[in-house]
Amino acid sequence: MILLSTRHRKYKDLFPLKKFLKCPHCDRNLAGSYSKGRHKRYAYYHCVTKGCSYKPIRQDYAEYLFTEYLKSFEMEKDFINYLFDSAKEFLNSKQQDSKNISAYIKKEISLLESKKAKIEELVIDGTFSKDTYLKKANEIDAEIISKKIQLSDYENQIIDVDTLVKYGKNIFLNLSNFWVKLDTPRKISFQKMLFPDGIYLENNEFRTAQISSILKLIGDKNYAQSIMAAPGCEISNQFLKGVIAISETI
Repeated sequence: MILLSTRHRKYKDLFPLKKFLKCPHCDRNLAGSYSKGRHKRYAYYHCVTKGCSYKPIRQDYAEYLFTEYLKSFEMEKDFINYLFDSAKEFLNSKQQDSKNISAYIKKEISLLESKKAKIEELVIDGTFSKDTYLKKANEIDAEIISKKIQLSDYENQIIDVDTLVKYGKNIFLNLSNFWVKLDTPRKISFQKMLFPDGIYLENNEFRTAQISSILKLIGDKNYAQSIMAAPGCEISNQFLKGVIAISETI
């Protein structure tokens, strides 16, 4: 594995939109580098294709434009609260199902452990031989392991819904400030989650072929309302996947 020097690592961390911005002329990812001026160096995003007509853009201006673009997806506080509170109701119900199943599995494990203890007593009083005990104990142990695996799966589905919803609201009420406050590695992770295929910058405007489902939901009020009216509350599944993914990545 090649380790970057401290200087190269710092240099790399200065360009969060590097390899995320795309050239509208040749479809290549833009690079980030410095150009030496008369008195100081200037940071630019630029195309790496030889002969491409794409004009380099100042780093600070490109990133300012990106924060302005993120603002275009920001919605009113009341609408954000409406979206997340609707999702919260569904998620709480889903969480309760997982909690109920987990409690049931725990009871099953407890019964199996009691059953094993009784078998041990039967060995002590001579009802079961050691070989019979080992056979039955192994069978019960296998069942207990299987139940514990099931329990782990359901417990992993249990999340702190209140914290998750609060976290999501804080993000989507102010996408631009949230991005600005992240360090470069987290900026990169966050922007890729919002725009999986990158984003084109041309004539100081952005366009993209694909945005994440959760960003589409936030940015399109009519789309959100149509989903919320649909059976199965698809909005909750999208929030669950989107917000959890963001919280785990950032």
